[in-house]
Amino acid sequence: MLFAIGSLQLENGTAIGRGLVASLQAAFPRERLEVETLEGAAAGSSVPRAPAVFRDADASVAVILLTDGQNSHGPHPLEAAPLAAKKGVRVYTVGVGTPFGVMRDERGFSAPVGIDEETLKEVAALTDAEYFLASSAPDLNDVYSRLGAKVVLARIRTEISALLCAFAALAATVSAAMSLAWFGRVL
Repeated sequence: MLFAIGSLQLENGTAIGRGLVASLQAAFPRERLEVETLEGAAAGSSVPRAPAVFRDADASVAVILLTDGQNSHGPHPLEAAPLAAKKGVRVYTVGVGTPFGVMRDERGFSAPVGIDEETLKEVAALTDAEYFLASSAPDLNDVYSRLGAKVVLARIRTEISALLCAFAALAATVSAAMSLAWFGRVL
């Protein structure tokens, strides 16, 4: 997973839809993912293939989409969300900041950079997940603690009795060898 994250390239702007497609491509590396545009024509995702993270295509996959702004380029998030829903991937969306944020430059011009809550709520609803708003660091910690209860990476029951038996046999062999060396007999 860290290899997939490390392979991402930083860009200017907020490409929420492209980020969602990149995470789906990381989860399903053998498939060519295409996003249906809102106009109905298929468009290439223009996202490079990420290295395989999930070995099993049938593995349960969830995406946590964290953003502090509005989609500025790339596919629209509502174009990428049906692709996730078709794959059975739940997309938990987290908006960090406020919906009414504004960024001002040195010349006095301002641009809206608030969170597009409606789109994030729709993406979560389309994929049978939830939307969370975090307007402060404690709120974000609370969101992650709630997400931890919802998103479980893997629960695998593993039989370890053979390992314990091998350890016991090794301990018995070592103790017998030490007894033989020390007392000249095995007790």
